[in-house]
Amino acid sequence: MLLWRVSAIPMPSLWPREHGASLQLAFPVVSACVLARGAPASVALGLAAGFAFVAHEPLLLLSGGRGARKAEVSRRPALARLALLLALAGVAALVALWLGVPGAWPLLTPPTLLGAVAVGSALRGRERNVFAELLVAVALSSLALPVAVFGGAPLVASASLAGVWVVGFAVATVAARALVVQKRDAGRGLRLALVVASLTSVALAGAALAQVAPWRVAVAPLPLVVVALLLAVFPPPPQRMTAVGLGMAGACFVTLALALSALASAS
Repeated sequence: MLLWRVSAIPMPSLWPREHGASLQLAFPVVSACVLARGAPASVALGLAAGFAFVAHEPLLLLSGGRGARKAEVSRRPALARLALLLALAGVAALVALWLGVPGAWPLLTPPTLLGAVAVGSALRGRERNVFAELLVAVALSSLALPVAVFGGAPLVASASLAGVWVVGFAVATVAARALVVQKRDAGRGLRLALVVASLTSVALAGAALAQVAPWRVAVAPLPLVVVALLLAVFPPPPQRMTAVGLGMAGACFVTLALALSALASAS
């Protein structure tokens, strides 16, 4: 009877459920590869990051993070998927280290450490709060720096690109998380998101005016900041979350175009 009950449980998906985090990885990595003109080392490092990211779901399943029954049902396929993905990530990372700019590997330290802390939080079931989600956003966005530099892109341009994504996704994460919990906190999170987005807009404008950063680089995160402002001012109902995701994706494409055009004109 127990075996029948276990087998009746549908096999859980081994693909990541965090679509927002997928955007936070894909756009910085792709833009960094473009900045590095498609250098093989950048592509290899981006693939390593992608394989490691996809390995998160089978690891979470095996640890019981999706429930004990799902862990039991999916143990063998999850182990196989995890081993394959980690092997592919290791091979891609070794290729990147072999082909990449000598001495660039220390740039991997910050995103790796941040990612390890984020994975540890997820395994302990503490990933569903704004601080954990901000940690994930910064860890994934900051990968743009090593991915670009490994392929020979200038350090300043690579750091500027990473900064664009870190700022944009951090503000968007605050707004998105506040939207999820708006009923529980009586809208306090949305008001905080409004303040954060407004202050970020002012800071970006000030950086451009003070020539701390080129104005075209400084305005690149604004599409994501504007989406965050709109979510805070006009919070949509829960049934419109798909539209929210599409809006975020559209803002990412605009930010991508602005950042790459700004860095291309500066070089």
